[in-house]
Amino acid sequence: MSTPITRRGTVVLAAAGALLIAALAAAPQADAATIYTCVKKNGAVRIVTKKAKCKRGENKLTWNTAGGTGKNGANGTNGTNGKEGKEGKEGKPGEKGTARGYAAVSNGAEFEGAHPGFSAVTRIETGTYCLVPAAGSGLDQSGLSLGSPAVVSVDFGWSLTANASVELRQRPFGSCPAADFEVYTFTVNFVAKEYEFSNNAGFDILVP
Repeated sequence: MSTPITRRGTVVLAAAGALLIAALAAAPQADAATIYTCVKKNGAVRIVTKKAKCKRGENKLTWNTAGGTGKNGANGTNGTNGKEGKEGKEGKPGEKGTARGYAAVSNGAEFEGAHPGFSAVTRIETGTYCLVPAAGSGLDQSGLSLGSPAVVSVDFGWSLTANASVELRQRPFGSCPAADFEVYTFTVNFVAKEYEFSNNAGFDILVP
């Protein structure tokens, strides 16, 4: 904070302004935050230390080298949303799958969607399904001691229970015609720790 000065001192200070600016750049300072000067009536200025006493005919004046911290400015307004980007190019078609056959079968013993490699599905008794290979598919199970490799899994989207399980019956065993894929569906009784044949499970089958 500046030391109070008289009206006369203000006039003198104005006259000495040009000299003071030049002096500030070269003169030593005792305090980095405050400038101490002795000013004569004729406008002559000299920079002194904090404890220095001015000579007769001089007035001691001080200035802060830095002002106080200003208030934070107001927040700027949000920018406008950018333009929507262009739609990307359509991707290339995927490579043709290698599976020879696949199908989704509901608990109602019906195909759901495409079923390449299979021509029909029938439920011959509770929890027992026969899937008939399509002509020319090469999925004929006849004469194979362990049957063609296939994978079956529960399709909960076509099931009426969450406690479902499925199993592919291996040849030469089973009740379906020899060429068919035979699938068993169960409901798991966790209390009795038993698998019970059930019509409540849907399933998927894949023949690679």
